[in-house]
Amino acid sequence: MLELIGGLALTVVTKAQLSSWVELLMEHELSQDPGDRFARALIVFVQGLPLDAKLYATVYLLTHGLIKIFLVYNLLRERLWAFPWGMAFLGAFTLYQLYRMSHHFSNALLFFTALDIVIIAFIYNEYKLRKRGLVKDVFA
Repeated sequence: MLELIGGLALTVVTKAQLSSWVELLMEHELSQDPGDRFARALIVFVQGLPLDAKLYATVYLLTHGLIKIFLVYNLLRERLWAFPWGMAFLGAFTLYQLYRMSHHFSNALLFFTALDIVIIAFIYNEYKLRKRGLVKDVFA
C-alpha cells in the first residue's frame, strides 16, 4: 500500500514541492547539527533529481504496488495459481531492478530488491507447504 500511495503522491507533487518538503523536514535536524551529512545529502539528492527519475519512480511504485496488492489478495485467498505468478512477477521486478542498479546504483532500489527476494523466498516456502497439504486454511 505504501508503494501505491507513494506513486500516487508523486503524480501530483512537483519537483519544487518535493524539494521544499524535504528541506522543511530536515530543517530541525540541521538546526541541531548543521554538519549532518545525511540531511544535507538528502536535500542535495532531491534538488538534483532529473525529471525522468521522478517519472520512473512514479511508474515503478504504481505498477509494483498494484501488482503486489493483487497478488497479496489472491495469496490470502489461498489460490494456488497466485503463488507461482507472485514469484514470477517479483522475480521479473527483481531482474529489472538489478539491471537498473547496474546502470544507476540506488540504496532505495537495493532495499526494494532485497525485500522482493525475501518475499519470493517466503512465497516459495508457503507454496511448497500448501502443495504438500502441510498448511491448513488460515481463514477456516
